[in-house]
Amino acid sequence: MRVASLTNPIVGADREYIFALALLDTGCQTGNWISRRLVERLRWQHKISQDYEPPNLTDAGGHPVVTCGIISLQWKWSPQGTRVHDCKFFIFRESPYLDVVFGVDYIVSEGLLTINEKAMLTMTAHNKATSAENATILLALEKQKQDKAALEARRIQLQQQAGQQQGSQSSQAQQSGLPFPTQNQGRRRP
Repeated sequence: MRVASLTNPIVGADREYIFALALLDTGCQTGNWISRRLVERLRWQHKISQDYEPPNLTDAGGHPVVTCGIISLQWKWSPQGTRVHDCKFFIFRESPYLDVVFGVDYIVSEGLLTINEKAMLTMTAHNKATSAENATILLALEKQKQDKAALEARRIQLQQQAGQQQGSQSSQAQQSGLPFPTQNQGRRRP
């Protein structure tokens, strides 16, 4: 499974873009996903549709993945990007750190990663883990916890930088007497 992370702006209810952390996950075989927390931050709760067939999935720990709707959103790869993507997302209830997950179908359709399906193997455990393996697992879980905290800090930092950049551009335009375009002006669709 390949996982890559990106920070993408997603358009909110006020038509302004909000940054979100996006994961490209080739192990996600069903659709694209967005957290309920992010949908609320975008103020798009009223766009959540219950008219869909919920996928029957389990997470890596064997627990069922519970969806609470489906939603169509617009997003861009970067704030300066001109291509606006329209995409449907399943909404997952609980995730304190994940914003968006793009699954393998979207990754392949957009050519984001090249996947060699012949090289993929299904991994299963056939023995109980040894104490050394359990220690390795605990270290990996601690590293994962630290990585989650670092991703959240990076998301906050990027949001602050984007706000500062927009504020400085606005003040420069005001000083020069030129009109400052908003994010919504000049926005093109694909």
